[in-house]
Amino acid sequence: MTAKRMGLVGLCAAAVLAASLVISVSTVRTYFFKPAAEAPAPVASSDKPLPQEEAKIQTLEEYRAKKMAESRPPLQKPERTDDQTWFRPAPMGEDAQYLQIIREGGPEWTSYIRDKMLKTMSEPPPLRGFPLKLLTVLRRLQGSEDPLSVVVEKPPQCCMLPTMPEFEVHLVNSDSKRLPIHVTLGGDYRSGRRTKFSLEVTDPDGKVLPILSDWSSVRGGFLDPTVIPPGESVVGDSGMYLPSYVTIPKPGKYTIRVLFSEHDIADLRGTDGVIVYRSDPFVINFQAPPIRRSREIDEAVRSLLSQLPEEGPIIILNGPYGPLAHNVIPPDSPVGRILAWGWQAVPVMVDELGSPSITPGRRAWLEGLLFSVTGCNDPREHSDFFFKEQEKLMCRFWWTTPHETSPMFERGMLSHSELKAIAARWAEWKPALNAAPAPPLSGG
Repeated sequence: MTAKRMGLVGLCAAAVLAASLVISVSTVRTYFFKPAAEAPAPVASSDKPLPQEEAKIQTLEEYRAKKMAESRPPLQKPERTDDQTWFRPAPMGEDAQYLQIIREGGPEWTSYIRDKMLKTMSEPPPLRGFPLKLLTVLRRLQGSEDPLSVVVEKPPQCCMLPTMPEFEVHLVNSDSKRLPIHVTLGGDYRSGRRTKFSLEVTDPDGKVLPILSDWSSVRGGFLDPTVIPPGESVVGDSGMYLPSYVTIPKPGKYTIRVLFSEHDIADLRGTDGVIVYRSDPFVINFQAPPIRRSREIDEAVRSLLSQLPEEGPIIILNGPYGPLAHNVIPPDSPVGRILAWGWQAVPVMVDELGSPSITPGRRAWLEGLLFSVTGCNDPREHSDFFFKEQEKLMCRFWWTTPHETSPMFERGMLSHSELKAIAARWAEWKPALNAAPAPPLSGG
């Protein structure tokens, strides 16, 4: 009986082997001895796209633009009748389309936006307030003021550097028809700054300062849908810290406006194509403290600068240098002694930056020290850091307050061109710093 079973097993194995051999031979013949393929049959020309092409939707913005263009009412101008060419996908999608509607204007668009807003209100889940974006578009089409106002609570008129201001920002329902507003807050706080808010800062020369690149890898947060009754307000940001958005390059009077949007505008290079709400402008005068210069102090600072290392890590403080920072920068080190001089060391450091023989390492240390003392010309404005472990000049940023000192992050050195660009901005300080000559040495 066992022999018969073994025989059956052998026959099965032989059959499987034979079948595998047949399949292998068939595969070889198919790939190596395949006859020439026949020419494909011509496709009948037609202006209508094929079904598979029609199903391809490249982006969500194109889909939204197509649906919105199909549903919008016809315009009176004949050159605007082609929906596909008139409504092209915009950088911010829906916002850019709404801004184009506002520019076009007219009763057709006003009726369309009003109907869309009422339809949105009736869809589940029901809203207790009118959507801010649609209500804003409707009010602008009607020639009215925006339904939302950005109000900064008592901004300071003067700041003594390195002190930087914090703003308490309120969002006020100022709708002309006194309708409740539904606005989406939150979802923007884990990066260390509220990205739905931003600043528009103009320096004394009329130049708009760039927004600092986001140096945090953390994003998002919990959303906070909020209804603002007519005439009431909510606190949008209770501690909007100016250095989280811009760096002040030099003393002077700066014109500032606070911006708000339901998009993360702080991470954008511009607000074109975005619905933005702006506060009224206000002016802050950033002043440098009086500097008591003497030749003894200048010589002492120069001696300490000559002892600065040529390598890193370069310690940069985002705050005051005090006892709690002594474990990071020892007070008896050349760097610690320079920081102890404070503003009295600034004129000499600015002069040294202009030296033609200065090395990249020494320049990086000086620019880090100048920012630590003055709070101006933040190196983080330049985003092209080298993330290479073999670089000798590593930058370590520390957050310091009178109550704590904690590391912020570590990044590689700036490129030579960026170091020179920062040095050129410090050169603009020379006229003010050298306005008062140093007094003569005592006894001579």
